[in-house]
Amino acid sequence: MVRRYWQLHPPCGFLPLYQFRNCAPADGIRWRDGDSMDELASVSDLVVLWGITSGTTRELEGNADLAQKALRLAQSLNVDRVLFCSSAAVYAPHPLPIREDSGKLKPANDYGRSKLDAESAVQHWWAGHNNGPGLSILRLANVVGADGLFASLQRGGTIYLDRFVSGLGPVRSYIAPGDLARVFERLLELSPDDIPGVLNVAGRTPIAMQDLAEQTQAEIAWRPAPQSAVPLMSLDTGRLCAITGGLGASGDAARAIADWRRWRTRGET
Repeated sequence: MVRRYWQLHPPCGFLPLYQFRNCAPADGIRWRDGDSMDELASVSDLVVLWGITSGTTRELEGNADLAQKALRLAQSLNVDRVLFCSSAAVYAPHPLPIREDSGKLKPANDYGRSKLDAESAVQHWWAGHNNGPGLSILRLANVVGADGLFASLQRGGTIYLDRFVSGLGPVRSYIAPGDLARVFERLLELSPDDIPGVLNVAGRTPIAMQDLAEQTQAEIAWRPAPQSAVPLMSLDTGRLCAITGGLGASGDAARAIADWRRWRTRGET
């Protein structure tokens, strides 16, 4: 979806080059670890989006390996900066918005633990390379169009949501695709020395999943929330807003869905 945004609104100051593991479109390249890097010679910055999002505990442990591969690539290319996309799943659930420096790093599941291990691998590598690239670890909120809710929406049928004792469903921080693209653009405009080491990436206001589902006219079925379910996951975005200003589409259900519909890849539902 970020690629779709940049196809229609090319960024100023850089030309995106998209890496694919298999068939690549005209604006991308097919590249895997170990391949020749001749086609990557012009790359000046690296945005690391690759990662394992599901699977067994052992399979998810591959996220740390992917992180190290990305940094070895960055070193080989001598890039200016690396934007490494992590996840809000590294945080422990908390009733208040979570700051980057809060110390609340206690993932609730194997995916979160694997992303925290990947962060640790990145930071360990960076600490040992004094002349390495600028580094920013981006802890992404749920991406509109790419989380579990939207996977259910794209399959069609009824959407099942947890209902908590409050009578409400889950509420989460989200980032809309167009806003995510603009975050990348702003960080790539900054000097490598000025990019933040860790950055929460989300809208200012969390969104109820019910509101998102209703914006798509999906049929919702409620079920009692299990004890392990988390009613609220909200990120503090003060550090982000100081860099990007407000990200309006990411804090409102109607605008978030409109953004998703505008930038989703052709062929998606």
